[in-house]
Amino acid sequence: MDTQKEKDRLAKVLDWFRRAMRNRLEEQVDAGYVNWDVKEALSNEILISEMEKDIQLLRAGETKEIDIANRAMMLWARRSIVLPSI
Repeated sequence: MDTQKEKDRLAKVLDWFRRAMRNRLEEQVDAGYVNWDVKEALSNEILISEMEKDIQLLRAGETKEIDIANRAMMLWARRSIVLPSI
């Protein structure tokens, strides 16, 4: 397979996934879930525990992969970038 075609396919699915992640995050904010970036409000341990629960639910077909991805993004952001306190 042509590596550029593979990269293009990955870029396309990542764009779709990013949009799905953002849509779900906005739904959660509208439902009152905020302060994901404040460890005192939502600890890493809670995020990890919620991911573990979601993985179990996913095995049973009862949750969305996007929720797992969003929690992973939150953990990644906390470790990888400096988040401003607002």
